[in-house]
Amino acid sequence: MTTPAAAPQVELEHVACALCDADDAHPIIQGWDIRRHMPGEFTVVRCRRCGLAYVNPRPTIAAIRMYYPPDYAHHQLAPPSMAERTYYRLLRSLPATDGARVLDVGCGGGKYLQCLRARGYQVAGTEVNGAKAGATARRARSCRP
Repeated sequence: MTTPAAAPQVELEHVACALCDADDAHPIIQGWDIRRHMPGEFTVVRCRRCGLAYVNPRPTIAAIRMYYPPDYAHHQLAPPSMAERTYYRLLRSLPATDGARVLDVGCGGGKYLQCLRARGYQVAGTEVNGAKAGATARRARSCRP
């Protein structure tokens, strides 16, 4: 009888809070990649100083790319799925605002940024796929690789 191959290790890095630079957070939830079944276990923590929730430790820039290949669904401009339609309904239910800011980390094709911009939000996004970031920047006017 053979044993199953061990999952490849994901290179992780410990980071301080990106909002206030504190290094004092507590875990709130752990999860795995349930969509594509990629390796790794990830912990979302909450900063004790400012309340920001973020993944820590997080995959390094080199490691995160394997989770978002060029054919990743959210990089495509296909018709929205049932989950996306529900998400858009939630976005549309947000009150219109005059300039509140939103940062979408992993903005893919920029569809959520477009929706939020239409509601009056100042939007910005980041995307590890450079080609998608360029297309998103043209569409949503604010995305960086």
